[in-house]
Amino acid sequence: ATLESLYDVRDVIGTGAFSVVRLAVHKLTGQRCCVKIVDKLKYYQRGGARANPKQLLREIEVMRSVKHRSVIAVYDVYDTERFMYIVLEL
Repeated sequence: ATLESLYDVRDVIGTGAFSVVRLAVHKLTGQRCCVKIVDKLKYYQRGGARANPKQLLREIEVMRSVKHRSVIAVYDVYDTERFMYIVLEL
């Protein structure tokens, strides 16, 4: 499945140096969430995760494994050649 097939991605709710956060709604459940869209080219050019693609994936896996009421949950991750889409708890 693709991000677009499962989520209705809506308005921008935040921006950063190499990412944009947009409001999203799961098409089947209606659950509101957000999608952090990381521009991998900009991320690595600025030395993100020490410019190591495997490190970015590792950081996401660590985020997924943490379950705590004070930590935003990671629901899904979609990786394309240029962008990493991280679906997060709102």
